[in-house]
Amino acid sequence: MNHKIKDIMDWWSQFNKTHLLISTTNSKFNIEIKTSILPHLLGLQYTLEENQLIKGLDLFYFCYNKSDEEIFGLVRNNNVTMLQSISDRVDTFRYFMENLESGELVENTKVGTSINSQHFIIENKDNKILHLGLLSVSGENTLIEYTVIDKKLETYILANNDKYYKDSLIRERIISIEKYNEQGELEPFSFKEEEIYNDYGMDM
Repeated sequence: MNHKIKDIMDWWSQFNKTHLLISTTNSKFNIEIKTSILPHLLGLQYTLEENQLIKGLDLFYFCYNKSDEEIFGLVRNNNVTMLQSISDRVDTFRYFMENLESGELVENTKVGTSINSQHFIIENKDNKILHLGLLSVSGENTLIEYTVIDKKLETYILANNDKYYKDSLIRERIISIEKYNEQGELEPFSFKEEEIYNDYGMDM
């Protein structure tokens, strides 16, 4: 039995309640890392039957002690068309976050998509483009230079081409990632930092 998904859950949970300030060439935005968003980023909602309404931390714990084989088995039974997508997310998600400082900020310009994110952070790996969707908390569609915008993580997807951002008017390198410490001061941050698992202190 393999437990890669559980390992990702343990790794991600150590960052719960971490408040980040991400700066690009011309923009700054805040993101709060929450344990409860991880199942949706990995696509674990597709383990469920259509009439099951489990999300957030409930979905996290529903999947937590299951092996990879059990989770993929549920996806195969309930949403088989999403099986490859979820496998790809599981294989690349931690790599993406640990290399976040190498990402680029672009606009979501695809028409007719169910993705509400106004922006993506993108990276490339093995001829795939990895997208982390950023949704403005205030509903702002644009980033204003030198103004800090609150964002939240909406989705994580892979694509073979630039269809989600090909008409983007911006493409900005990430120049720094910082976190607010207990004193409210900013200090450098990376998802590559030493793993220290805790009791999670999970909030929705």
